This record gives sequence, structure tokens and C-alpha cells, in this order.
Amino acid sequence: MTGPAGNEQSALPRVAFLLFVLMAVHCTWAFGQTNPERFWVAGRYDGDRVVVYFDAVKFQGSMDAVAGRISAPIAEAFFEPVQLPASYVARFQKFPGAEHFALGDRYDLLLGNGTLATIKLTKLIGCETDEQVGNDSFIGALGTVEKKDSLVFTKGYYAVQRHHEP
Repeated sequence: MTGPAGNEQSALPRVAFLLFVLMAVHCTWAFGQTNPERFWVAGRYDGDRVVVYFDAVKFQGSMDAVAGRISAPIAEAFFEPVQLPASYVARFQKFPGAEHFALGDRYDLLLGNGTLATIKLTKLIGCETDEQVGNDSFIGALGTVEKKDSLVFTKGYYAVQRHHEP
């Protein structure tokens, strides 16, 4: 007849095996994960375009030499963007975690009424803020809605995510 000590000895390998399986499943799940879904805030730029800033950056005064003036967006609090060349934007996309976006890329615009609209990036932009006091500047793009009139009867602010084919 086995006493309590016998039960503890037979349970130990089972518990160790169970812990090993749980760790293996957890590690497999963690290492097998793809990049998490990311979302960005967008604002209405004009009738069928939106402005979206993908990454916070530090221009350190270097943007003025390459920036092209464009009009301000309709949505308030989306700064005063300027057009930037792709080669200039690419400098900031080398950092870990940076969004790699380019002209022609497609993203999904969440309209806030339960529907999606696809946008195509048509102009690369940036906005330089007062970095000298610790604020970030931003790089992003103007996106044109592929299906005309998608923004009719919507608010001026949206969420953007990477495009997913239905």
C-alpha cells in the first residue's frame, strides 16, 4: 500500500510534463505570431481624401529643404502637412516598428458607421511640430477613397488599418 509520499512521487512527473506542454504551446504561439494589427487615426482632407500620420519622427529642422506646400485638411487638429519625397520619408522607415508605406499602397478606412472604404495612398506628407520642446513630428500620407462618395454622411475622423482582401 502506498501512502501520501507514493502519490506525490507519481504526481511530480505528471505536473512537470503538464508544465512543459503549457510552456511549449505558449512559446509556439508567441513565436509563431504575425505582426499585431495596427490602427491609425485619419482625418478628412477634402471631398474624397483623408490624411493619416503613420509614425512619429524627429525631423530636426531638415524638412524645409524638401517640403512642398499643400493646403490644410478640413479636419481640425491634423496640423499643416507638407508634401515630402519618397526618398526623404524612407529615411524614417528604417527604424524598428516603423510602418513601411509607399505611394499606391492600400489601407482600409473604418468609417465609424460599420462600413469600410479602401483608400490608396496618393501623396506622402509630413508635419513638423515644435520638436525643440520635446514634441514629435509625423510622417504619413494622403489617401484617396477608391469608391467615390464613401465619405458622404460620415464624420471627419476615422481609423485606418492595413488593407485586408474580403
